[in-house]
Amino acid sequence: FLITNTVLSYGPLSLEERLLLGAVGLLIPLFFAIKYFNFVPHSLDRIELFPSVPFWFWILIIILAIAARFSFLTSLFVWPNFDESSQAYYAIRLAQGDPLQFFYFNGQAPPLFIWSLALFFKIFGCSIGTFRFFCSLISLSAIPLAYGASRCFFSPSFSFLSSLLVAVSFWPIFVGRFGFMTGMILPAELVVLWLLG
Repeated sequence: FLITNTVLSYGPLSLEERLLLGAVGLLIPLFFAIKYFNFVPHSLDRIELFPSVPFWFWILIIILAIAARFSFLTSLFVWPNFDESSQAYYAIRLAQGDPLQFFYFNGQAPPLFIWSLALFFKIFGCSIGTFRFFCSLISLSAIPLAYGASRCFFSPSFSFLSSLLVAVSFWPIFVGRFGFMTGMILPAELVVLWLLG
């Protein structure tokens, strides 16, 4: 599969050659894998990958996730860019008593991030540290949400793996370092998945 996908992606092939390679290199091995490897798709969601996760390992993962998100918050390589500073500006104005708006900026951005940031500023004060801390909190909230959402569909060990990936993967950590409303996408998706489950 890897060789076929690599050749399909980067090889100088015509459309007919790509279709033939796709049929031969993807469909035929998939057919043999399903036929000869006792593939049971309905039981994969409840398979326990390992017996149980010790409590100390949970604590270790939580400490690692907190350290990855909250260390060196104000020493990023750039100051807040235009989008971050604009959202922080509207949140500061809102915390100081400006009326609520339902859309912000020229792009008509939704208000949830700015409203919650304004509440956070009102409670903890306005600074780059509190701004970055708020974004890291949003990123950290995705870890228990990932466990809860995946627990609705999968076994406890697989749910632990999904929350582990959210805890230490690049994207959830990186998006928590910047003050964009897109940082709320992963927690919002996980809440929706949890409610769907």
